[in-house]
Amino acid sequence: MDVDEAFHKIGDLGRGQILILITIGALSQMAPSWVSFGITFLAAFPDHFCTVPRDANVEDYIPYVETNGEYVYDSCTQYVNPGSSDNLTAPCSNGWTFSMTPYGPTIVSEQWDLVCDRTQLAALAQSVLILGLMVGSVIFGYLSDRIGRKPVLMFSSFFQGCLGIVLALSPTFWFFLIIRFSMGIIHQGCMIPGYALVSEFFSPRKRVIGFNLYAAFWPIGVMILALLAFFIRDWRYLQLAITLPFFILTLICWFVPESPRWLVSVGKFQKASTILTKLARFNGSKVDSMVRKPFGDCGIDNKSFIDIEKKVSGKPDHEETKETCSKDMTTISQQVAQSGIKECKESKQINSKPTTTKSFTFLYLCKTPRMSLVTIVLSLTWLVTAFSFHGLSLNSVRLAGSPYLNLFLTGAIEIPANFVGATLSIKFGRRKPLCVLFIVSSIVCVATGFIPGQSGSGMDLSAAIMTFAVAGKFFVASSYVLVILYATEVFPTVVRNKGMAVAVMTARIGPLLVPFVVLLDEIYHGLPIIIFGVASAIPSLFVLLLPETQGKSQPETAEDIDLMYREEKLRDKVTAAPRGDRGFP
Repeated sequence: MDVDEAFHKIGDLGRGQILILITIGALSQMAPSWVSFGITFLAAFPDHFCTVPRDANVEDYIPYVETNGEYVYDSCTQYVNPGSSDNLTAPCSNGWTFSMTPYGPTIVSEQWDLVCDRTQLAALAQSVLILGLMVGSVIFGYLSDRIGRKPVLMFSSFFQGCLGIVLALSPTFWFFLIIRFSMGIIHQGCMIPGYALVSEFFSPRKRVIGFNLYAAFWPIGVMILALLAFFIRDWRYLQLAITLPFFILTLICWFVPESPRWLVSVGKFQKASTILTKLARFNGSKVDSMVRKPFGDCGIDNKSFIDIEKKVSGKPDHEETKETCSKDMTTISQQVAQSGIKECKESKQINSKPTTTKSFTFLYLCKTPRMSLVTIVLSLTWLVTAFSFHGLSLNSVRLAGSPYLNLFLTGAIEIPANFVGATLSIKFGRRKPLCVLFIVSSIVCVATGFIPGQSGSGMDLSAAIMTFAVAGKFFVASSYVLVILYATEVFPTVVRNKGMAVAVMTARIGPLLVPFVVLLDEIYHGLPIIIFGVASAIPSLFVLLLPETQGKSQPETAEDIDLMYREEKLRDKVTAAPRGDRGFP
């Protein structure tokens, strides 16, 4: 019996999996969303203009400029000769006066004055986080495959909490950037093991449901962030508020078991069996004898095993050998049997010697041409999707209306989007829904960018802009959750986290550019969302090159990937063949 069959027997979606899902979802989705999007309020740009003498008339010192059809005070210049008619202007000479609505003190306004010619520095606050994510994806992708999902997750969560407190106490902007970069590295230690843990605790037929329930914790986190930011306007106190939960979640994570799939893949069969047995009891399922028996336990002694191996190798009495092997090997896990008799014989359960774990490097992701294709296509797809997803989220607070409400709505729309994506993937598979979602999101986002702020009659169209923007986010979010699900299903178990790490590291190139792209609204208010929309169409060109994974067991090795492609090619030939050529009457 393999791990998928074991989960089927103990309960595909039992109480144990639900509690694991909630804990990991909160720790590796909800809390990390605060780190990613908290910067929208920590580094928010309040309205500002040059500081003028206390009792002076502002209009004598500050010129008006037209912005999106409205006349407002210029943010970065003042009259050289106040009150005169020469209208000569110069950069602010005495600092800036910042509005405290709708934001309170931010890193932009409190003491670092990241405006005008220093605006790009504020964008660095998010970009350095993304750079950290790229570094962390390599480090923690390797570690979580090497030492396990759970220890990496717990360490990262605790350390992220410590860094968050230090960030709130930052004395200088450059110190702030260094800590943000460090948080980006640790951020991946929370997310990458979380993806793997959740996907590996469900059988194929329940994986989509489980994964989408897990993915819903991200938008829940975004919505909570919007509410916290609304009530906590000072950036330092807000940073502390979104940091402290990491410590609580770390303690709760102590009770989450390690992934049985990972334990089996590294030869720790007894531990995997123990976890599955406890999970079965917690789910109220009958503990099957096959679940209770260690996955590596062949049920025979060393001498008998050696005899079986000799018989299989081609010794006389072949028919008797075949019958004996069939009888003795029925209790061996399918997972172990596939890895060969030699590996099973050397396992701890057979001869009490320590198991030696084979190490798989990142080069394994290019072991075969098809394995390379999967890695490249998934990485590029994730890159463009992450670019559009994060861009639409960060850009939402710069649209008309309340920034808190805008972010809340863009988070809320992700919850139904996730379930729409799940429903489509269950009914139509992974590839075709992804292709359609990419195209539709592109059309909606581009259309949003061309809606003016006001109609010809002067009617305010901000509500229409926000409605279309939320719709665009809906389709992008639906596709994003499918991309992540696809990655957890198609990368082999032995390098699943390494594959996820490479895809995530590549994907971070997109969000790295987002803080600078959103500033293009100063050129034209709809330019950023048009760019995000055009980008959304790109993955539709190559996502069809991936193998379909609907209803299939997760591959264990690169050879399993090749098998998936061969089976799909054969199935396509059978489908395309005339009825008489299929063996049917």
